[in-house]
Amino acid sequence: TLWPTGPVVRAANAKLASALGADEDDLQARLKDARSAGGPKPSYSEARIIAVESFLLERDPSGSRRAEAEGFFEMWLAERHAAAGRLLFEGAAEAVAAVRRDHPAAVLAAVTNGRGDPLAMPALAACFDFSVSAEDGGIYPERKPAAAPFLAALRRAGVQRPTPASWCHVGDDLINDAREF
Repeated sequence: TLWPTGPVVRAANAKLASALGADEDDLQARLKDARSAGGPKPSYSEARIIAVESFLLERDPSGSRRAEAEGFFEMWLAERHAAAGRLLFEGAAEAVAAVRRDHPAAVLAAVTNGRGDPLAMPALAACFDFSVSAEDGGIYPERKPAAAPFLAALRRAGVQRPTPASWCHVGDDLINDAREF
């Protein structure tokens, strides 16, 4: 991760709560409730939409609020990316830019369990070819360290038969980034 995830998510949560006129703790409790409800566990993105929809329905139960909740989620996601761009770790953008510069033929991809997308951050966008989230269709509910997100990235990069010599993963968490390998 090239930014401090906790402060980034807190900034996005604060903007969402402010836009809704909601209490951050209430929204967080609704998110947890959505994730722990019976049935298949929704992704964090879907759970956040469910939480916002729950809040909106409580204020006005006259009809579906799904589209409105999705709009608020998109606002949350935009702030998440803006906050990540503002809070990049010192030297992170320069380090990735150096990899891009020194290895111009390499395909650089971000593989994440969440929704942080460096392509949405001006300081990083030119450094990456694409991003794969474990929340993407065809991957979820698999998450790193499962192989599915990595294999999706390798397929997208055009690697048909991955070998240790054909790719490299740089992670920030030994448990979540390498246990399957």
